[in-house]
Amino acid sequence: MKSQLLKYLTCIALILFGNSASAEGPPIDTLGNIRCAYISIKLTPAQLRHIQKSRMLTLTATQLKLLAPYHIPKTVDVVDPYYDDCTCAMIYCMWYKADEVAFQKESADEDIAGMYKNQKQVFDSKCFYLGLKGEVFFGGKPITMKKLDEIIAKRKAKGEKQLWFWLPPSLGNPNHSSVLKTRTAIRKRIPTEFNAYWGKAYNTPDKE
Repeated sequence: MKSQLLKYLTCIALILFGNSASAEGPPIDTLGNIRCAYISIKLTPAQLRHIQKSRMLTLTATQLKLLAPYHIPKTVDVVDPYYDDCTCAMIYCMWYKADEVAFQKESADEDIAGMYKNQKQVFDSKCFYLGLKGEVFFGGKPITMKKLDEIIAKRKAKGEKQLWFWLPPSLGNPNHSSVLKTRTAIRKRIPTEFNAYWGKAYNTPDKE
C-alpha cells in the first residue's frame, strides 16, 4: 500500500513538473508497433502463463543480466498495446508480441526502482484479463461466462458502474480471432448501466 501511494505521489509530481512523455503513456500503438529504441525479451512458459492473467512480470536471472545496463528491478509492471494511461512513476515493459516483451533502452529512475524492490506478483481483484486463446481470467484463475455474469451481477447490486478488461497483443498470436470473439461475447453481456474499459482508458468507455 505504501509503495502504491509513493507511485501515485511521484506520478503527480512528474505530471506537474515534467516528464510529459510518461504522462502521455507508453510508446506503443494497438498493433504492437514500438516508437522508441528497445530491447526485446523472450518470455518463459511460466512468465507467459502468468502475464495472461496479470500485468506484473518477474524477470529471470538471465533476463536481468541482459537488462543490467538499464538498472531494471526484478519485478516490473506490464503494459499491453491497448494500455492508454499515464506511465509516470512506473517501471514497465511493453507486451507487444504474444511471447515477447520490450523494454525501452533507457535507465530506470533510481527512486522509482526503489519502490519496486519488494514488489510482488499479485492478482487483481477488480479487472478481467483475456488470454491469448480467448480465455477469461479473474483473480488469477480462468472463469466461465456464467461466472463472469455472476461477478458483474454482484457489482451491479453494490451500485458499481465500471468494468475493466485487459487484452493480449495481436502480434504473433495465431488465436487472436478467438480473443476478438470473446470480447464480442462479453460486450453483449454487459448491462447498459456499466462503463466498460478495454485497456486503462478511463475517459473512453466502450459503448459498442
